[in-house]
Amino acid sequence: MNPSESVLNQKTVLLPSDLKRRHQGFRILITLSSLIGITAAMTMGHLGRIENYAFPIICFLYSLYIGRYERNYYVPFVWLIWLFAPEVRRLVDWQIGYQTVSPVMVTPVAISLFAYFELFRTPNFIFSRPVLPFLLVLFVYFLSYLLGMLQNGVFSATYDFVIYLSPLAVALLLMLDTSNGMQNRQTIVNFFAIGLLAISVYGIYQFFDLPPWDAYWLQESKFDSAGQALAEQVRIFGPLNSPQPYGDALMAGLIFIFVQRGILALVSAPFGFVAFGVSQVRSAWGGWLIGFLYLFTSIGGRSRVRAIFGLAFAAIVLAGFAAGGVISEVVNERIQTLSNIQQDNSFQARQSQYLDYFVTDLSNPLGTGFGGFGDSTKLNGTNQSGIDAGVIEIPQLFGWPGGILFFFALFKLSVSINSAVRVTNDRTKIAAAAMFFALLSQNLFSIAFSGVFGFCLWIGAAMALSSPRS
Repeated sequence: MNPSESVLNQKTVLLPSDLKRRHQGFRILITLSSLIGITAAMTMGHLGRIENYAFPIICFLYSLYIGRYERNYYVPFVWLIWLFAPEVRRLVDWQIGYQTVSPVMVTPVAISLFAYFELFRTPNFIFSRPVLPFLLVLFVYFLSYLLGMLQNGVFSATYDFVIYLSPLAVALLLMLDTSNGMQNRQTIVNFFAIGLLAISVYGIYQFFDLPPWDAYWLQESKFDSAGQALAEQVRIFGPLNSPQPYGDALMAGLIFIFVQRGILALVSAPFGFVAFGVSQVRSAWGGWLIGFLYLFTSIGGRSRVRAIFGLAFAAIVLAGFAAGGVISEVVNERIQTLSNIQQDNSFQARQSQYLDYFVTDLSNPLGTGFGGFGDSTKLNGTNQSGIDAGVIEIPQLFGWPGGILFFFALFKLSVSINSAVRVTNDRTKIAAAAMFFALLSQNLFSIAFSGVFGFCLWIGAAMALSSPRS
Protein backbone atom coordinates (compact mmCIF):
# COMPACT_ATOMS: atom_id res chain seq x y z
CA MET A 1 0.00 0.00 0.00
CA ASN A 2 1.21 3.50 -0.87
CA PRO A 3 2.40 5.40 2.28
CA SER A 4 0.19 8.33 1.37
CA GLU A 5 -2.81 5.99 1.16
CA SER A 6 -1.93 4.58 4.59
CA VAL A 7 -1.88 8.06 6.13
CA LEU A 8 -5.15 8.86 4.39
CA ASN A 9 -6.75 5.73 5.81
CA GLN A 10 -5.55 6.63 9.33
CA LYS A 11 -7.15 10.05 8.99
CA THR A 12 -10.35 8.47 7.76
CA VAL A 13 -10.46 6.25 10.86
CA LEU A 14 -9.72 9.07 13.29
CA LEU A 15 -12.05 11.65 11.81
CA PRO A 16 -15.38 10.18 13.06
CA SER A 17 -14.03 10.01 16.62
CA ASP A 18 -12.89 13.63 16.48
CA LEU A 19 -16.22 14.74 15.06
CA LYS A 20 -18.05 12.76 17.73
CA ARG A 21 -16.16 14.55 20.50
CA ARG A 22 -16.79 17.95 18.91
CA HIS A 23 -20.48 17.21 18.47
CA GLN A 24 -20.71 16.01 22.05
CA GLY A 25 -18.97 19.15 23.29
CA PHE A 26 -21.36 21.29 21.27
CA ARG A 27 -24.38 19.39 22.61
CA ILE A 28 -23.29 19.76 26.24
CA LEU A 29 -22.65 23.47 25.68
CA ILE A 30 -26.19 23.88 24.38
CA THR A 31 -27.55 21.76 27.25
CA LEU A 32 -25.80 23.73 30.00
CA SER A 33 -26.59 27.05 28.32
CA SER A 34 -30.28 26.16 28.21
CA LEU A 35 -30.25 25.26 31.91
CA ILE A 36 -28.55 28.55 32.77
CA GLY A 37 -31.04 30.40 30.56
CA ILE A 38 -34.06 28.77 32.22
CA THR A 39 -32.70 29.50 35.70
CA ALA A 40 -31.86 33.10 34.80
CA ALA A 41 -35.30 33.63 33.26
CA MET A 42 -37.05 32.43 36.41
CA THR A 43 -34.80 34.61 38.59
CA MET A 44 -35.08 37.78 36.54
CA GLY A 45 -38.80 37.17 36.07
CA HIS A 46 -39.21 37.19 39.87
CA LEU A 47 -40.58 33.66 39.80
CA GLY A 48 -38.80 32.67 42.99
CA ARG A 49 -41.68 30.64 44.39
CA ILE A 50 -41.77 28.55 41.22
CA GLU A 51 -37.99 28.33 40.96
CA ASN A 52 -37.81 27.12 44.57
CA TYR A 53 -39.31 23.78 43.52
CA ALA A 54 -38.73 23.79 39.76
CA PHE A 55 -34.93 24.10 39.92
CA PRO A 56 -34.27 20.68 41.54
CA ILE A 57 -36.80 19.00 39.25
CA ILE A 58 -35.36 20.57 36.10
CA CYS A 59 -31.79 19.71 37.12
CA PHE A 60 -32.84 16.12 37.83
CA LEU A 61 -34.31 15.81 34.32
CA TYR A 62 -31.13 17.30 32.85
CA SER A 63 -29.04 14.80 34.86
CA LEU A 64 -31.02 11.91 33.36
CA TYR A 65 -30.33 13.17 29.84
CA ILE A 66 -26.64 13.89 30.48
CA GLY A 67 -26.08 10.62 32.32
CA ARG A 68 -27.73 8.61 29.58
CA TYR A 69 -26.57 10.37 26.40
CA GLU A 70 -23.56 12.52 27.42
CA ARG A 71 -22.05 10.22 30.04
CA ASN A 72 -18.58 11.81 30.02
CA TYR A 73 -20.14 15.02 31.31
CA TYR A 74 -22.25 13.60 34.11
CA VAL A 75 -19.63 14.00 36.87
CA PRO A 76 -18.70 17.55 35.72
CA PHE A 77 -22.42 18.42 35.72
CA VAL A 78 -22.76 17.21 39.31
CA TRP A 79 -19.66 19.23 40.21
CA LEU A 80 -21.14 22.44 38.81
CA ILE A 81 -24.45 21.90 40.61
CA TRP A 82 -22.67 21.36 43.94
CA LEU A 83 -20.88 24.67 43.34
CA PHE A 84 -23.81 26.83 42.28
CA ALA A 85 -26.95 25.42 43.94
CA PRO A 86 -26.32 27.49 47.13
CA GLU A 87 -26.21 30.66 45.03
CA VAL A 88 -29.52 29.80 43.37
CA ARG A 89 -30.93 29.22 46.86
CA ARG A 90 -29.84 32.71 47.96
CA LEU A 91 -31.39 34.30 44.87
CA VAL A 92 -34.65 32.50 45.62
CA ASP A 93 -34.56 33.46 49.31
CA TRP A 94 -33.92 37.08 48.37
CA GLN A 95 -37.22 37.07 46.46
CA ILE A 96 -39.50 35.01 48.72
CA GLY A 97 -37.85 35.34 52.13
CA TYR A 98 -35.24 33.37 54.04
CA GLN A 99 -35.96 29.65 54.36
CA THR A 100 -34.47 27.55 57.12
CA VAL A 101 -34.87 24.49 54.89
CA SER A 102 -34.63 25.22 51.16
CA PRO A 103 -35.85 22.79 48.46
CA VAL A 104 -33.15 24.14 46.14
CA MET A 105 -30.45 22.60 48.35
CA VAL A 106 -31.84 19.14 47.56
CA THR A 107 -30.69 19.57 43.95
CA PRO A 108 -27.20 18.00 44.25
CA VAL A 109 -28.76 14.97 45.92
CA ALA A 110 -31.52 14.75 43.31
CA ILE A 111 -29.13 14.67 40.37
CA SER A 112 -27.11 11.94 42.09
CA LEU A 113 -30.09 9.59 41.78
CA PHE A 114 -28.93 8.68 38.29
CA ALA A 115 -25.76 7.23 39.81
CA TYR A 116 -27.87 5.04 42.12
CA PHE A 117 -29.91 3.77 39.17
CA GLU A 118 -26.81 2.84 37.19
CA LEU A 119 -25.10 1.12 40.12
CA PHE A 120 -28.18 -1.00 40.80
CA ARG A 121 -28.02 -2.15 37.18
CA THR A 122 -24.48 -3.51 37.69
CA PRO A 123 -24.50 -5.16 41.14
CA ASN A 124 -21.47 -7.38 40.38
CA PHE A 125 -19.29 -4.29 40.09
CA ILE A 126 -19.95 -3.41 43.73
CA PHE A 127 -18.05 -6.50 44.88
CA SER A 128 -14.93 -5.96 42.77
CA ARG A 129 -11.68 -5.59 44.68
CA PRO A 130 -11.01 -1.85 44.14
CA VAL A 131 -14.48 -1.07 45.49
CA LEU A 132 -14.13 -3.01 48.78
CA PRO A 133 -13.03 0.00 50.92
CA PHE A 134 -15.96 1.96 49.51
CA LEU A 135 -18.23 -0.98 50.29
CA LEU A 136 -17.10 -0.90 53.92
CA VAL A 137 -17.93 2.81 54.07
CA LEU A 138 -21.37 2.02 52.63
CA PHE A 139 -21.88 -0.61 55.31
CA VAL A 140 -21.05 1.89 58.08
CA TYR A 141 -23.38 4.45 56.48
CA PHE A 142 -26.21 1.93 56.40
CA LEU A 143 -25.77 1.01 60.09
CA SER A 144 -25.72 4.70 61.01
CA TYR A 145 -28.89 5.21 58.99
CA LEU A 146 -30.73 2.45 60.86
CA LEU A 147 -29.56 3.85 64.20
CA GLY A 148 -30.50 7.37 63.15
CA MET A 149 -34.05 6.37 62.20
CA LEU A 150 -34.54 4.85 65.64
CA GLN A 151 -33.06 7.78 67.57
CA ASN A 152 -33.66 10.87 65.43
CA GLY A 153 -36.62 10.13 63.18
CA VAL A 154 -36.96 8.95 59.61
CA PHE A 155 -36.79 12.35 57.90
CA SER A 156 -33.67 13.64 59.66
CA ALA A 157 -31.83 10.34 59.29
CA THR A 158 -32.78 10.01 55.61
CA TYR A 159 -31.65 13.56 54.85
CA ASP A 160 -28.21 12.95 56.36
CA PHE A 161 -27.95 9.52 54.75
CA VAL A 162 -28.49 10.77 51.20
CA ILE A 163 -26.25 13.81 51.78
CA TYR A 164 -23.38 11.48 52.71
CA LEU A 165 -24.22 8.77 50.21
CA SER A 166 -24.70 10.89 47.06
CA PRO A 167 -21.05 11.94 46.48
CA LEU A 168 -19.92 8.37 47.10
CA ALA A 169 -22.44 7.00 44.57
CA VAL A 170 -21.24 9.41 41.88
CA ALA A 171 -17.62 8.40 42.55
CA LEU A 172 -18.48 4.71 42.25
CA LEU A 173 -20.21 5.38 38.94
CA LEU A 174 -17.02 7.08 37.71
CA MET A 175 -15.03 3.95 38.59
CA LEU A 176 -17.57 1.85 36.73
CA ASP A 177 -17.02 3.74 33.45
CA THR A 178 -13.64 2.17 32.69
CA SER A 179 -14.17 2.10 28.92
CA ASN A 180 -14.14 5.92 28.77
CA GLY A 181 -11.91 6.46 31.78
CA MET A 182 -9.19 8.62 30.24
CA GLN A 183 -11.67 10.87 28.45
CA ASN A 184 -13.75 11.09 31.64
CA ARG A 185 -10.75 12.16 33.69
CA GLN A 186 -9.66 14.81 31.21
CA THR A 187 -13.18 16.19 31.02
CA ILE A 188 -13.36 16.35 34.82
CA VAL A 189 -10.04 18.19 35.02
CA ASN A 190 -11.25 20.72 32.44
CA PHE A 191 -14.46 21.35 34.33
CA PHE A 192 -12.61 21.71 37.62
CA ALA A 193 -10.68 24.52 35.94
CA ILE A 194 -13.91 26.05 34.60
CA GLY A 195 -15.45 25.83 38.06
CA LEU A 196 -12.31 27.30 39.62
CA LEU A 197 -12.41 30.29 37.29
CA ALA A 198 -16.13 30.90 37.82
CA ILE A 199 -16.16 30.71 41.62
CA SER A 200 -12.90 32.68 41.89
CA VAL A 201 -14.12 35.60 39.80
CA TYR A 202 -17.42 35.65 41.66
CA GLY A 203 -15.66 35.48 45.03
CA ILE A 204 -13.40 38.41 44.20
CA TYR A 205 -16.41 40.39 42.99
CA GLN A 206 -18.21 39.42 46.19
CA PHE A 207 -15.36 40.83 48.27
CA PHE A 208 -15.30 44.23 46.57
CA ASP A 209 -19.05 44.61 45.92
CA LEU A 210 -21.12 42.22 48.03
CA PRO A 211 -24.34 41.42 46.11
CA PRO A 212 -27.55 42.23 48.01
CA TRP A 213 -28.80 38.61 47.93
CA ASP A 214 -25.57 37.41 49.55
CA ALA A 215 -25.74 40.18 52.15
CA TYR A 216 -29.38 39.34 52.88
CA TRP A 217 -28.57 35.66 53.38
CA LEU A 218 -25.66 36.46 55.73
CA GLN A 219 -27.88 38.65 57.89
CA GLU A 220 -30.86 36.30 58.01
CA SER A 221 -28.84 33.13 58.59
CA LYS A 222 -26.86 34.79 61.43
CA PHE A 223 -23.67 33.48 59.85
CA ASP A 224 -21.31 35.59 61.97
CA SER A 225 -18.14 33.64 61.20
CA ALA A 226 -18.22 35.00 57.62
CA GLY A 227 -17.66 38.53 58.94
CA GLN A 228 -19.84 41.53 58.30
CA ALA A 229 -22.28 41.70 55.41
CA LEU A 230 -20.31 44.58 53.89
CA ALA A 231 -17.92 44.85 50.97
CA GLU A 232 -14.27 44.33 51.93
CA GLN A 233 -15.32 43.17 55.40
CA VAL A 234 -16.70 39.76 54.49
CA ARG A 235 -14.91 36.42 54.34
CA ILE A 236 -15.83 35.47 50.82
CA PHE A 237 -17.71 32.25 50.16
CA GLY A 238 -18.39 32.66 46.44
CA PRO A 239 -21.45 30.75 45.23
CA LEU A 240 -21.12 28.20 48.06
CA ASN A 241 -22.67 28.51 51.50
CA SER A 242 -19.64 29.27 53.70
CA PRO A 243 -15.91 30.09 53.44
CA GLN A 244 -14.78 26.58 54.44
CA PRO A 245 -16.33 24.61 51.53
CA TYR A 246 -15.46 27.51 49.24
CA GLY A 247 -11.81 27.33 50.28
CA ASP A 248 -11.74 23.56 49.82
CA ALA A 249 -13.36 23.77 46.38
CA LEU A 250 -10.70 26.31 45.39
CA MET A 251 -8.03 24.05 46.87
CA ALA A 252 -9.18 21.10 44.74
CA GLY A 253 -9.14 23.19 41.57
CA LEU A 254 -5.73 24.65 42.40
CA ILE A 255 -4.26 21.15 42.69
CA PHE A 256 -5.62 19.99 39.34
CA ILE A 257 -4.42 23.18 37.69
CA PHE A 258 -0.81 21.94 37.83
CA VAL A 259 -1.54 19.00 35.52
CA GLN A 260 -3.53 20.97 32.99
CA ARG A 261 -2.18 22.80 29.98
CA GLY A 262 -3.60 25.52 27.82
CA ILE A 263 -5.15 28.93 28.15
CA LEU A 264 -7.83 27.79 30.62
CA ALA A 265 -5.20 26.91 33.21
CA LEU A 266 -3.32 30.18 32.68
CA VAL A 267 -6.46 32.24 33.13
CA SER A 268 -8.04 30.37 36.05
CA ALA A 269 -4.89 29.97 38.19
CA PRO A 270 -4.26 33.68 38.98
CA PHE A 271 -7.89 34.36 39.91
CA GLY A 272 -7.97 31.10 41.86
CA PHE A 273 -4.98 31.94 44.02
CA VAL A 274 -6.24 35.47 44.72
CA ALA A 275 -9.65 34.17 45.79
CA PHE A 276 -7.95 31.41 47.79
CA GLY A 277 -6.05 34.01 49.77
CA VAL A 278 -9.04 36.29 50.32
CA SER A 279 -11.17 33.35 51.50
CA GLN A 280 -8.93 33.29 54.62
CA VAL A 281 -9.45 29.54 55.10
CA ARG A 282 -6.20 28.61 56.83
CA SER A 283 -6.96 24.89 56.97
CA ALA A 284 -7.48 24.86 53.19
CA TRP A 285 -4.15 26.66 52.75
CA GLY A 286 -2.47 23.85 54.73
CA GLY A 287 -4.39 21.19 52.82
CA TRP A 288 -3.33 22.68 49.50
CA LEU A 289 0.32 22.60 50.63
CA ILE A 290 -0.04 18.90 51.53
CA GLY A 291 -1.61 18.17 48.14
CA PHE A 292 1.00 20.16 46.23
CA LEU A 293 3.90 18.44 48.00
CA TYR A 294 2.37 15.02 47.31
CA LEU A 295 1.90 15.95 43.67
CA PHE A 296 5.39 17.43 43.37
CA THR A 297 7.11 14.36 44.84
CA SER A 298 5.08 11.94 42.71
CA ILE A 299 5.40 13.41 39.21
CA GLY A 300 8.37 13.19 36.85
CA GLY A 301 11.20 15.65 36.26
CA ARG A 302 9.72 17.74 33.45
CA SER A 303 6.38 17.94 35.20
CA ARG A 304 8.14 19.13 38.36
CA VAL A 305 9.77 21.94 36.42
CA ARG A 306 6.38 22.97 35.02
CA ALA A 307 4.90 22.85 38.51
CA ILE A 308 7.65 25.12 39.86
CA PHE A 309 7.17 27.62 37.04
CA GLY A 310 3.41 27.48 37.56
CA LEU A 311 3.79 28.13 41.27
CA ALA A 312 6.18 31.01 40.65
CA PHE A 313 3.78 32.53 38.12
CA ALA A 314 0.88 32.26 40.57
CA ALA A 315 2.99 33.82 43.35
CA ILE A 316 3.91 36.78 41.14
CA VAL A 317 0.30 37.36 40.15
CA LEU A 318 -0.90 37.07 43.75
CA ALA A 319 1.77 39.51 44.90
CA GLY A 320 0.69 41.94 42.19
CA PHE A 321 -2.96 41.76 43.27
CA ALA A 322 -2.12 42.08 46.94
CA ALA A 323 0.58 44.75 46.83
CA GLY A 324 -0.39 47.64 49.06
CA GLY A 325 -4.16 47.12 48.81
CA VAL A 326 -6.97 45.84 50.95
CA ILE A 327 -6.33 42.26 49.75
CA SER A 328 -2.81 42.50 51.16
CA GLU A 329 -4.16 43.69 54.51
CA VAL A 330 -6.73 40.90 54.74
CA VAL A 331 -4.32 38.11 53.80
CA ASN A 332 -1.47 39.39 55.98
CA GLU A 333 -3.76 39.75 58.99
CA ARG A 334 -4.92 36.17 58.57
CA ILE A 335 -1.37 34.89 58.15
CA GLN A 336 -0.28 36.65 61.33
CA THR A 337 -2.80 34.63 63.34
CA LEU A 338 -0.74 31.53 62.52
CA SER A 339 2.18 32.89 64.54
CA ASN A 340 0.00 33.38 67.64
CA ILE A 341 -2.41 30.50 67.32
CA GLN A 342 -3.00 30.17 71.06
CA GLN A 343 -4.66 33.59 71.13
CA ASP A 344 -6.83 32.91 68.09
CA ASN A 345 -10.55 32.76 68.91
CA SER A 346 -11.23 30.12 66.27
CA PHE A 347 -8.47 27.91 67.64
CA GLN A 348 -9.72 28.30 71.19
CA ALA A 349 -13.30 27.46 70.19
CA ARG A 350 -12.13 24.40 68.29
CA GLN A 351 -10.07 23.16 71.24
CA SER A 352 -13.10 23.48 73.50
CA GLN A 353 -15.28 21.67 70.96
CA TYR A 354 -12.78 18.80 70.68
CA LEU A 355 -12.82 18.32 74.45
CA ASP A 356 -16.61 18.56 74.79
CA TYR A 357 -17.34 16.08 72.03
CA PHE A 358 -14.62 13.69 73.16
CA VAL A 359 -16.38 13.40 76.52
CA THR A 360 -19.71 12.98 74.70
CA ASP A 361 -18.26 10.25 72.48
CA LEU A 362 -17.06 8.32 75.53
CA SER A 363 -20.52 8.49 77.10
CA ASN A 364 -22.29 7.38 73.88
CA PRO A 365 -20.26 4.53 72.34
CA LEU A 366 -22.99 3.65 69.80
CA GLY A 367 -23.10 7.18 68.37
CA THR A 368 -26.07 9.35 67.43
CA GLY A 369 -26.59 7.91 63.96
CA PHE A 370 -27.52 10.03 60.96
CA GLY A 371 -29.75 12.98 61.76
CA GLY A 372 -28.32 13.61 65.23
CA PHE A 373 -26.85 17.04 64.59
CA GLY A 374 -26.30 19.63 61.88
CA ASP A 375 -28.72 20.81 59.20
CA SER A 376 -30.73 17.57 59.31
CA THR A 377 -31.98 18.37 62.84
CA LYS A 378 -34.00 21.26 61.41
CA LEU A 379 -36.37 18.59 60.10
CA ASN A 380 -37.15 17.26 63.59
CA GLY A 381 -37.08 20.63 65.34
CA THR A 382 -34.08 20.01 67.62
CA ASN A 383 -31.64 22.31 65.76
CA GLN A 384 -28.50 20.72 67.15
CA SER A 385 -25.37 22.56 66.00
CA GLY A 386 -22.99 20.79 63.65
CA ILE A 387 -19.43 19.66 64.26
CA ASP A 388 -16.45 21.33 62.60
CA ALA A 389 -14.13 18.33 62.47
CA GLY A 390 -14.42 14.93 60.86
CA VAL A 391 -12.23 13.28 63.50
CA ILE A 392 -14.95 14.15 66.01
CA GLU A 393 -17.86 13.67 63.65
CA ILE A 394 -16.98 10.06 62.77
CA PRO A 395 -17.20 8.55 66.29
CA GLN A 396 -20.11 10.89 67.10
CA LEU A 397 -22.14 9.69 64.12
CA PHE A 398 -21.04 6.08 63.81
CA GLY A 399 -20.07 5.26 67.41
CA TRP A 400 -16.81 3.64 68.34
CA PRO A 401 -17.39 0.31 66.50
CA GLY A 402 -18.58 2.04 63.33
CA GLY A 403 -15.88 4.70 63.66
CA ILE A 404 -13.15 2.06 63.84
CA LEU A 405 -14.51 0.37 60.70
CA PHE A 406 -14.70 3.73 58.94
CA PHE A 407 -11.13 4.69 59.83
CA PHE A 408 -9.97 1.24 58.71
CA ALA A 409 -11.71 1.75 55.36
CA LEU A 410 -10.00 5.12 54.94
CA PHE A 411 -6.65 3.56 55.80
CA LYS A 412 -7.10 0.76 53.23
CA LEU A 413 -8.28 3.29 50.65
CA SER A 414 -5.26 5.53 51.30
CA VAL A 415 -2.85 2.62 50.96
CA SER A 416 -4.50 1.49 47.71
CA ILE A 417 -4.41 4.99 46.25
CA ASN A 418 -0.78 5.53 47.16
CA SER A 419 0.19 2.14 45.70
CA ALA A 420 -1.70 2.84 42.47
CA VAL A 421 -0.07 6.24 42.06
CA ARG A 422 3.45 4.94 42.62
CA VAL A 423 3.26 2.70 39.54
CA THR A 424 1.76 5.20 37.09
CA ASN A 425 2.98 8.15 35.05
CA ASP A 426 -0.55 9.47 34.62
CA ARG A 427 -0.36 13.02 35.97
CA THR A 428 -4.14 13.29 36.22
CA LYS A 429 -4.36 10.24 38.49
CA ILE A 430 -1.50 11.61 40.60
CA ALA A 431 -3.27 14.96 40.94
CA ALA A 432 -6.48 13.15 41.92
CA ALA A 433 -4.60 11.30 44.65
CA ALA A 434 -3.08 14.59 45.81
CA MET A 435 -6.58 16.09 46.00
CA PHE A 436 -7.79 13.10 48.01
CA PHE A 437 -5.01 13.38 50.60
CA ALA A 438 -5.34 17.16 50.79
CA LEU A 439 -9.05 16.88 51.54
CA LEU A 440 -8.53 13.99 53.92
CA SER A 441 -6.31 16.27 56.01
CA GLN A 442 -9.24 18.67 56.38
CA ASN A 443 -10.96 16.28 58.79
CA LEU A 444 -9.10 17.98 61.60
CA PHE A 445 -10.94 21.22 60.83
CA SER A 446 -14.11 20.43 58.87
CA ILE A 447 -16.45 17.68 57.71
CA ALA A 448 -14.96 16.20 54.56
CA PHE A 449 -17.35 13.35 53.73
CA SER A 450 -20.50 15.18 52.67
CA GLY A 451 -21.42 18.08 50.41
CA VAL A 452 -18.84 19.53 48.07
CA PHE A 453 -16.12 18.23 50.44
CA GLY A 454 -17.30 14.67 50.02
CA PHE A 455 -17.74 15.07 46.28
CA CYS A 456 -14.13 16.19 45.77
CA LEU A 457 -12.72 13.63 48.19
CA TRP A 458 -14.50 10.58 46.74
CA ILE A 459 -14.05 11.71 43.13
CA GLY A 460 -10.33 12.11 43.83
CA ALA A 461 -10.22 8.54 45.17
CA ALA A 462 -12.18 7.17 42.20
CA MET A 463 -10.00 8.93 39.64
CA ALA A 464 -6.81 7.72 41.33
CA LEU A 465 -7.97 4.10 41.49
CA SER A 466 -9.76 3.76 38.16
CA SER A 467 -8.09 1.59 35.52
CA PRO A 468 -9.43 2.73 32.16
CA ARG A 469 -9.24 0.61 29.05
CA SER A 470 -8.80 3.66 26.82
